[in-house]
Amino acid sequence: MKTLLPFPAKAATLPFSCPSSLFALLLACIIAGFPGFAGAEPQQPLRVGSEIGFLPYADIDDQGRATGFAVELFEAVAATMDIPISFHPGRWDTVWQGLKTGKVYALPLVAHMPEREGEVEFTEPHTIGYDSFFVRKGRNPIKFIEQARGLNIIVVRADAAHDALRSRGFDQQLVLVDNLADGFRLLASGQHDALLAPQLQGNQLRHRIGLESIIVPGPLLKEYRREFCFAVRKGNTELRDRLNQGLAIVKANGEYDRLYRKWLGIYEIPTFPVTYLAWGISAALGLLALMGLWTWQLRRQVALRTAELNQAYKSVQAERRRLYDVLQALPVYVVLLSKDYRVIFANRFFEQRYGKAQGRRCYKYLFNRNEPCEVCDTFKVFQTGAPLDWRWSGPDGRDYEIHDFPFADTDGSPMIMEVGIDITEMKRAKQALHEANALLEQRVAERTTELEKARHEAEQTRDLLETVVNHLPAAISILRASDLRVLLVNPEYQRIAPEKEMVGKRIQEVWPEVPNLENIFRNVADSGKPFSAIDQPYQIRRSENGPVEEAYFSWSLYRIRLPENGEWGLLNTAWETTERWKVDEALRQSEYRLRRFYDSGLLGVIYWNVDGCIVDANDKFLEMVGYDREDLIAGRLDWRGLTPPEYRHLDNRTLRELTNSGVNTAPFEKEYIRKDGTHLPVIVAGALLDDEHFNGVAFVLDITERKQAEEELLRLNMELEQRVLQRTAELRRNEAQLQASLNEKEVLLKEIHHRVKNNLQIIASLLQLQSAAQTDPGIQELFLDSRRRIRSMALIHEQLYKSRDLKTIDFADYVAQLVSHLHRSFAHTVPPVTVRLDILPFTQDIDAALPLGLIVNELVSNSFKHAFPPLSSSEKREIWVTLAQEAADGLTLEVGDTGCGFPEALDLDHSPSLGLQLVQSLVLQLHGRLTVERRQGAVFRILIPEEKVFSG
Repeated sequence: MKTLLPFPAKAATLPFSCPSSLFALLLACIIAGFPGFAGAEPQQPLRVGSEIGFLPYADIDDQGRATGFAVELFEAVAATMDIPISFHPGRWDTVWQGLKTGKVYALPLVAHMPEREGEVEFTEPHTIGYDSFFVRKGRNPIKFIEQARGLNIIVVRADAAHDALRSRGFDQQLVLVDNLADGFRLLASGQHDALLAPQLQGNQLRHRIGLESIIVPGPLLKEYRREFCFAVRKGNTELRDRLNQGLAIVKANGEYDRLYRKWLGIYEIPTFPVTYLAWGISAALGLLALMGLWTWQLRRQVALRTAELNQAYKSVQAERRRLYDVLQALPVYVVLLSKDYRVIFANRFFEQRYGKAQGRRCYKYLFNRNEPCEVCDTFKVFQTGAPLDWRWSGPDGRDYEIHDFPFADTDGSPMIMEVGIDITEMKRAKQALHEANALLEQRVAERTTELEKARHEAEQTRDLLETVVNHLPAAISILRASDLRVLLVNPEYQRIAPEKEMVGKRIQEVWPEVPNLENIFRNVADSGKPFSAIDQPYQIRRSENGPVEEAYFSWSLYRIRLPENGEWGLLNTAWETTERWKVDEALRQSEYRLRRFYDSGLLGVIYWNVDGCIVDANDKFLEMVGYDREDLIAGRLDWRGLTPPEYRHLDNRTLRELTNSGVNTAPFEKEYIRKDGTHLPVIVAGALLDDEHFNGVAFVLDITERKQAEEELLRLNMELEQRVLQRTAELRRNEAQLQASLNEKEVLLKEIHHRVKNNLQIIASLLQLQSAAQTDPGIQELFLDSRRRIRSMALIHEQLYKSRDLKTIDFADYVAQLVSHLHRSFAHTVPPVTVRLDILPFTQDIDAALPLGLIVNELVSNSFKHAFPPLSSSEKREIWVTLAQEAADGLTLEVGDTGCGFPEALDLDHSPSLGLQLVQSLVLQLHGRLTVERRQGAVFRILIPEEKVFSG
């Protein structure tokens, strides 16, 4: 550990000169009077370690409290700098490790050695001491360190002596003890060769434990010395600098001298044992020898103290410079005023605002007056001799909070040190704060009810969120990011793997069968970047003893803040997609089959838009019109340009029909202009593909052969007319041939109706497959509405296909089939409903049947969807469709229900519903009249004029 000769750093430090004392005391006054320190909240005591068994520098008294020169010196420095402290004594190695690990924040006595500079921060030295080797009496003294190489040396663990020998390669021969007393007892017992320790402490300790006759010290070592300092934790330069300032002040105000005399004064002049003089000559010679030794020792002390004096003087000069820089850098003004109003000193802050002082009187300097101000509180300090706080407005209009302190110059003349803090912005802020507080108080009462309501709603939301999480069909788990342990799972997560214990387990323990899972979770925890996986196959058990089966899951992972302690957590959500994957797979197969049909060459298929562009076409269509795919890609195919002018009115009519109903009412014949200029006769049927009425699909049948047959038939008819008189028999044969051709044409038309109906069903199936891929119920409902409309149109083509004349259908039978289909499609989504039909038997052509069928489809669908909500209390649930003959006006179609009726606020003429808009449009197309009754339920009554009725 540490032992010192009585050469403290105080003796090597000159008393402060007057300017140095002035700056040190000025700094202390500024720190004590600065509002940021004086008005601060009470500080927690600084934990300071203290060594045991190192008198006179550090030890404990009978009550176990820290005591000694270094301890009381640290207390004095801390009191000067207003630092509350608490001492925690312990063995040297314990407190030394405590300082390095942060259990204590300072030590009062640590030897400054190069190997320790990287571990702690050292203040300026306050004491200097030297070590020596202690040996058993009768052995040769060890005068320098190299002489001890090869010997077993006792040292205190982690002491400066331990570090000094270890740095010189003495590791293998060192004997470590916990305290100096144990080392002396070990050496006195005859074990080991020597003990290296501070000579001052070693002499005192061997005297105290009675080993002076057994153990003797060697000469002082010159290889190293102990510069004892205060030490603080590495990096805490602010505390180190404050302790340096306090140490300089304690040395300047005489407290250091008092403590030095109290603890070390008795050791300042070393005593040497003197024997009784048996003979006068021997006594004189011994006295002369003693005087010579003392003279040598005194010279050595002078040299050492001179070196310390130079170092301390440089330290004081550095402190003066640092203090001056601090005063110049302060964001407040500091001035010194003499009794005759002269500004002796002004810091940079003051002079930047008001110019150089240059020793002028304050009233002349600041206000260009020739006499002192009538009102000035500063100079009352000369009368009272006490500090004074007041406020002042400067010549620039800035407001200052003034702190005046009595001060004595180096010659004792009284002065005033004035510290001014600019509070202009603070006053403005206070005024603004006062106004804001007034406004805030007005709003507090108004917001209290809102906040209470918000709190209640937040609690309800929290309860609702908890309920939702526990009932969600998605599996949810929360993990701690630091160790990837599961903290919480919802019931759905546990349902996925009922045989697994999850809470408290690491994620890889829960799912060991999933490779690389822990790396994925760790990457998200470290980077914060979300992760997601779509339709991944996993092997799971759906019950504790159930079989292992393959299931598909999509899951995602996010980093979140845990509400309990703010640390990072992970939110894992997963949902099973097995059924959707199967549906997607079926859809892919269906698309494959449709593609086979598209490429089969049975019909020409084109995808077009209303601008005339053919977006895509199959090879069959390109073959029909004589173009290749390069022409298609280059945009050279335009269905308007391919159509001869005489057929364009058919295209325009069909486009209007498509806009109104989504499909054209019947396939129609037209011609296309081939690339070589020839005309191609075709039959075309089309449908729109989107609600914007922009994109569509068309199916094209090449009827060249049929046209050729018709032309041939015409030629034959002409020949027949020429020979009618002569060849009546031949005419009859030709008539038979004509009838056969007509039958063939009829069959062909039926085939076209059949194919259109099938194609519409294919489109409906495509919409069904597409809707299955949607998760939004609103979008699914839109797809379902479109399918029902397509079904109503396909049903007409089916009726035409079955009819005898290919022009009209049995409307009563058509409505019965249509309503029956709607009833079945809504059976699983609405309560049981009775459907009543009363349709007048009659036939209707396709031009009127199609809009009538769409009207029935929309109104009946609307009743099923909206008339009978799940919580409806209606006892009688009935929907009816009637069609009756009016006397002179035509037919009356009535669709009604006994449901909840329309909302009062609903404006039917401006309804946002596509269905109601479509109904009104179709009624106008039929030149009919629509009336609505708002009674119990809703009743739509549509009058169809007689000219639109085909037959009764």
